[in-house]
Amino acid sequence: MMNCPHGFLTDNERALGELFGENGERSRQYDACLNVMATRIATVFASMRELPFVHYRAAKVDAVTLTTMRDLVPTKLAAAVWNQLTKYKDSIKHFPQTETCELLILDRSVDQISPIIHEWTYDAMCHDLLNMDGNKYVHEVPSKTGGQPEKKDVLLEDHDPVWLELRHAHIADVRRLLRDVFFLLASGCMTR
Repeated sequence: MMNCPHGFLTDNERALGELFGENGERSRQYDACLNVMATRIATVFASMRELPFVHYRAAKVDAVTLTTMRDLVPTKLAAAVWNQLTKYKDSIKHFPQTETCELLILDRSVDQISPIIHEWTYDAMCHDLLNMDGNKYVHEVPSKTGGQPEKKDVLLEDHDPVWLELRHAHIADVRRLLRDVFFLLASGCMTR
């Protein structure tokens, strides 16, 4: 991870998955992650006795596009940071009562270079988007009896021939291949 002398990291390795992952919008981790990040950011400003003017990238709102929780991450983070700073403003002696600096909150959609330099392999996408613990992914599958979903551990390791074949492939190629295999299995033309 790159360090910048004028930047600050909230040091939350799971933030990408918790905020933008498959079930991010419906998870308790979504709000918890935002609150932890907001508290850490606000604490940095409080320790420097700075009250920032908080700027953020607002979600697009139009009649055609559905706004998701993912689109609202900068807005929600900005509000949480401001709420925390307001508490500090009211409770810390000699804390500034007016804005003294700027805080800019953006999401990755404004980063034009990231898609070019990011690794788009199946392996990288699994680690970025799934809640993995090392090489273990816990997958919930519907119960055969209609009860609570069952949790299945999936180990993505070298003994798995599918993982070995796909892990270094581009995510678009993997998607195409898995779709084709799925249709072959569904049509009965392929046995495992």
